[in-house]
Amino acid sequence: MKKTFFSSFIVLLLICSAVPVKKAHAQSDTRGTDFWVCFPQNAKEEFNSGLHFKLYITGDHAAKGRVEVPNKPAIPFAITAGEIISIDIDSSEEIKGSEMRMALGIHVLSDNPIAVYGLSNRKASTDTYVAFPTNVLGTAYRAMCYSALAGTEDAFTSQIDIIATEDNTQVTIFPTANTKGGKIAGQQFTVTLTKGDVYQMQSTTRGDGRSDLTGTLVTSDKPIAFLTGHRCAQVPANVNFCDQLLEEEAPINTWGKQFFVSKLLGKDWYVVRIVANEDDTKIFINEKFITSLAAGEFYEAHHLTDNVMIKSDKPILVGEFATSSDADSVKIGDPFLMLITPTEQFLSSYRFVTPIGQAPLKFNTGTLRKKMNDSVLNVDNSVFHYSENYLNKIRVEDSLGTGWHHYINIIVPISALNSLRLDSNGISSDKFTAIGITRYAIGQMEIPYGSRTLTCDRPFGLYSYGFGIGGDNYDSYGNSAGQRVVPIERFSDTAKPTLELAKTDSTNVILLIARDDRINDLGLATIMIMDSSNFTNPIAYPVFDIGAPVFKFTILKPTPTGCLYIKLKDFARNESNYSLCPAATNTVGGANEVAKYTITPILLQQQAPHEVYAVDIYPSPAKFGQAVNISFTNSLPEFIAVQVLDEGGNIVTDLQKKQLNGSGKHSLIYNSDRYSAGSYFLRFTVYSTGDQIMYKQDNHFVVVH
Repeated sequence: MKKTFFSSFIVLLLICSAVPVKKAHAQSDTRGTDFWVCFPQNAKEEFNSGLHFKLYITGDHAAKGRVEVPNKPAIPFAITAGEIISIDIDSSEEIKGSEMRMALGIHVLSDNPIAVYGLSNRKASTDTYVAFPTNVLGTAYRAMCYSALAGTEDAFTSQIDIIATEDNTQVTIFPTANTKGGKIAGQQFTVTLTKGDVYQMQSTTRGDGRSDLTGTLVTSDKPIAFLTGHRCAQVPANVNFCDQLLEEEAPINTWGKQFFVSKLLGKDWYVVRIVANEDDTKIFINEKFITSLAAGEFYEAHHLTDNVMIKSDKPILVGEFATSSDADSVKIGDPFLMLITPTEQFLSSYRFVTPIGQAPLKFNTGTLRKKMNDSVLNVDNSVFHYSENYLNKIRVEDSLGTGWHHYINIIVPISALNSLRLDSNGISSDKFTAIGITRYAIGQMEIPYGSRTLTCDRPFGLYSYGFGIGGDNYDSYGNSAGQRVVPIERFSDTAKPTLELAKTDSTNVILLIARDDRINDLGLATIMIMDSSNFTNPIAYPVFDIGAPVFKFTILKPTPTGCLYIKLKDFARNESNYSLCPAATNTVGGANEVAKYTITPILLQQQAPHEVYAVDIYPSPAKFGQAVNISFTNSLPEFIAVQVLDEGGNIVTDLQKKQLNGSGKHSLIYNSDRYSAGSYFLRFTVYSTGDQIMYKQDNHFVVVH
């Protein structure tokens, strides 16, 4: 919301529906036959700016129903298969104030499954949300909001809205911020709601550090709908200008642990917030450990300019925020909030539609060409460059008028790219880029007017968003296209970590990727070089953040006859072993490689006489002061020395020098506070009775501070 300027508004909103294209029966996703919605308070009125509320309804099958608005006649509706309609809701239905019960819940009923979306617009302050059907609502939520603007008037506060779906619903609220109605942060209270009641709570703007409702816990004894956001937020809080933030949340028991967040076309950078529900929740962005959160705490990442994977060891809530118009060079679109769907809740089919609010507008083709990408999506023939045919499909006014750019972001498994279909037509792989070293890719494209379906052989994520141009260039919206909404069962991590040989153009190194990044994986704990005796070059041992879902590392190439043996272990103590050996032919690697290599999973063989095998060095890397467990096996009763050496080969500590009277497994413990940060070797030496060395093995470990 630009405080000194307002533009006219035209409803050119990209609505996406999580409607499975070939299924008509009820599912636990964002379609249904019964919904409770409301319209939380938007920004304050300035310069006689109007307030507009709309519900958009669509479905894969014909449906009839009604919208029940309090104290007004019911509004009937009917849609044909694939059609989208909009229903105006009077601005008097706005939820105003804080900590009051208001009978302003809106009830949407249908005879067949539909998807429902809400639009709240005050000029230059717009956002949308996906409504969740009553059958998937829950009884526990945590808020995703944003900072109140300190020292401002009441129009710039975070807020939450609770809708009761049944009579005599007991709701308990544990606020993380002080509220306008006098509630104190950290002191829980209970309210009783009747079916259709809405309870709105807004934070203060006193700038006392307790004016952000993010992390607020809301529980109930009966299912409730929960909306979250902000009346008019600046993102970041010290950058102009503000816009309403508005989303409906899924309940806590449907949260996930793996998320992919993508850049926004038309903006320089974005902001992410991560909310934890349990103590000691570890957060990773890509392969880097970021922080541990307590229950109700959040982490905010600023100035993200690339696509990222977010992984946690416990369920989390993730929100992506578009920035204020003055935060980047583009100067379009103020903030919106878009909740990110966990990988566990992806769907395999979506329907999305771009509705239009009036007759086609004029456009300036020269201006349009300057503002858009080199190529855009054609629903008939995949991808093509600008043509008058395409321009005639775009409803956009010239630079002096109003209009919108509408975009979608697609998050899809790389292995399923070829099965992705837009209206049964394939999409060019040129539209997709791998997200770091993950198993997923992202595709981004601008979408013109029309109703379409997007399907894939495997579940994928879909998000829609848009920015106004011309007179509407301080408006924006964003939401997911829908998701599954099912409680996620927590399975044990029983899958072994994996190791891949990656491509590289270097002639000096071999590039490897260790993975423990599936949905239930707990992350990497140890990467050990078990045997490098055939390597004539020094090994660049991997140092990584313990618990990382993926890690990429390099080793210097050995002589062509050298083999390397690598052991991986995850936090569930699943382990895998690999051999890296030269191969006569191998297509992986750079074109200039002198020697090609293959990497192969191996089973541990019977130990040879005199051999010592290091079963485990855990954890490695070890934090300063952390106890490290060493396990090894021997094959004969012999004298065995266990020593710690530095990188120069100097003995730092003798951990053991003694005769072992039997074969089998043995254990040692050392404390890493004996060592400064760096790389070390654990050496096992087997001696005969005449002090002759019968066997020697070095194993690498790392200490970090």
